[in-house]
Amino acid sequence: MFNTAAWASLTPYSKAQATDPVFSSAFGGAPTAYRVDAQTDRYELGVNIALRGNDALDFGWSHFDSRASHGSGKYDGDVFRVGYLYRFR
Repeated sequence: MFNTAAWASLTPYSKAQATDPVFSSAFGGAPTAYRVDAQTDRYELGVNIALRGNDALDFGWSHFDSRASHGSGKYDGDVFRVGYLYRFR
């Protein structure tokens, strides 16, 4: 789902559209959410470093890239994570 008021070029290709009041304060008005056919690629890389026998540190990176099949809709981004893992026995 692509979500921004600036992508009016998606209107002819959308299967559904509706105003999205959740982000109205961020966009200065309720943006329009479009449901369109799209392709999303996601890549992920992570590593766990054992500290002792039952706990570890977890580091990871994810990248996503989505493109509408028609029109100019596109967005991408990165997510980084750090975590502590503990296994109870």
